[in-house]
Amino acid sequence: MEKLSSYLDFGKWFIWDSLLQWRKKTCLILISGILGTLLKMLIFGLVVLYAKHFSNDNPIILMGSILEPRSEDTLAILTLLVVALSGLSAFFTYHSRRTIIKISRVYEVFCAKRVLRLASKVVTTTTYKPQLSRLIRSDSRSAARMMKSLISIAPPSLAILISIGFLFYIAPGLTFVILLISCVLAYAQYHVSRRVASHSIEYEKLDPEAREEYNHFLSLYSTTEEHPEKQQVEDLYNNSAITKQLNAYVGLVSSVEVSSYISELFMMIILGFVIITLGLDIIEEKTGWESLLAYLLVLRFSMVNVQSVFKYITSVNRFYPQVSRYYKFLNYHS
Repeated sequence: MEKLSSYLDFGKWFIWDSLLQWRKKTCLILISGILGTLLKMLIFGLVVLYAKHFSNDNPIILMGSILEPRSEDTLAILTLLVVALSGLSAFFTYHSRRTIIKISRVYEVFCAKRVLRLASKVVTTTTYKPQLSRLIRSDSRSAARMMKSLISIAPPSLAILISIGFLFYIAPGLTFVILLISCVLAYAQYHVSRRVASHSIEYEKLDPEAREEYNHFLSLYSTTEEHPEKQQVEDLYNNSAITKQLNAYVGLVSSVEVSSYISELFMMIILGFVIITLGLDIIEEKTGWESLLAYLLVLRFSMVNVQSVFKYITSVNRFYPQVSRYYKFLNYHS
């Protein structure tokens, strides 16, 4: 319970310290990102709607005009709409991501300056200076990257919620079963996120010892006339702090790939389940292929956004140990 309370305190501090400190820019980023996502969904909707009218040969009513779905004029209008909406979506998405990069840089500088202002209150001995340097350079950048990941979660999360609404509209029972299965995916991704945090902590913990081993090895060149032997070089990467740190780094990086792999496996299972379930109904009733097409398109779109959300959550967990250390430093010295 105490650990949960510390997580909540950290979360409140970080949101106020980063996102809410620049409210206008944060709102601008969210609005741009959400508009870009909504326009992408509108394109999907137009394509699915056109496919439905085309398969049934039903006329399309657009602004009071009746359009035949199989005519060249209708296809030309649809193409222009898709191109225009795609261009607008790309612009809003680009603007959102570009602003995220800018604001994260501003936040990194802000965090570094705050440590420098507090440095006069800290005993700047030779042993403490490396810790200050780490807070200024590494931890401040980690805070900026966590901010970037956190604010990037909003647009794909909204896309998932809207997609779920569409899926329920097409096949409510099937969608409910998929959501239940999704709980297994969420549980698996939760464990991946915990592993990321664990590897990140291990990497940081081993850094001083690994640096000392490197420095000690390099000192042999200046303190002795004989250069280190080949076996000594091999031993440096054999069961040492350097090796353990490299293993922690590999675990840290590979966890992101594990997260993507789990999502892809989940998508494979769900797609097979959807095709079998809706396909059997279609074969029996001899109609409804457009519903299957629409369901698969929306499902795939939602799963891409689910992957994005889990990627950002994994990134937040990856930088949590560093930003938590920064947070503790502020609490202790402020």
